Amino acid sequence: MPLVGIEQTRKQLEDEVKALETQASVELKRGVNVCLETMMSVTPVWTGETVANYHVSVGRAASGGFRGAVGSEDPGHTNKMPLGVEPRRPANEALARAEMVAAIAEIGDKLKDVMISNSVDDAKWDMIDNGAAPGGPPGYPLGPNQVERSPGGVSRVAIQTVKSSGNWR
Repeated sequence: MPLVGIEQTRKQLEDEVKALETQASVELKRGVNVCLETMMSVTPVWTGETVANYHVSVGRAASGGFRGAVGSEDPGHTNKMPLGVEPRRPANEALARAEMVAAIAEIGDKLKDVMISNSVDDAKWDMIDNGAAPGGPPGYPLGPNQVERSPGGVSRVAIQTVKSSGNWR
């Protein structure tokens, strides 16, 4: 008995796979955005160097290297400010956002590996990512009037936020 409709079935399956891949790439792009925004939102800003050095790349490790902070205005006493109001935050976050927008455009409708990294000094990143900034190592007392700003760290908080926002199901 000959099989009929094989080509039609194959075409339907290919269309379904393409639609699924397109939907998954939309979720990937949303997840990358949520992840970067969350990481920046819990990253303390002093000069702006740490947020300026977030890199987003597709299919490979970021090759952006170290970026100096932008902005010449006085950063003020950032350890006494809540997260989000530091004077140099907006200009330096804009650098990472621009790179993310370019990376998201590169994704297109396909699933691809996306890397988010930070090229700031390892010791500084470790302190921030482990939630030890601005007071120093965990358990280290804060100075007078210092505000504890991201005790949960950065990467873990971002991953939990992405997962709980409906992305990466």
